Amino acid sequence: MIVRSQSSAGSSEAPQREAQQAETESPLLELSIAQGITDLVRRRARGRTVSRVGVRLGRAHKVAPDSLDFAFSLLSAGTALDGVELDIEEVDGGELAVGRLRVCEARPPRR
Repeated sequence: MIVRSQSSAGSSEAPQREAQQAETESPLLELSIAQGITDLVRRRARGRTVSRVGVRLGRAHKVAPDSLDFAFSLLSAGTALDGVELDIEEVDGGELAVGRLRVCEARPPRR
């Protein structure tokens, strides 16, 4: 998982992240968002092999990126999306967007 964070304020992000994670109480939110991502990626991939999915996640959703990544890995295990990496970009506001899919010709065998 790749997590990038953008902040318009120049303050320390560690206390904000801890507060955000403490406010995130229900894993159902991450599961439902991850389900939406997997459904969308399957439709957009049209049978092609995907290696990475870009996601812009607004802090207003109060979703912990590592929990979202874990939920995505649970839902994609044993499917064509197994092993796909989420590239989560945290942004201010309430945005939630699935961006570019990195499509590859062939996936190397898993070890």
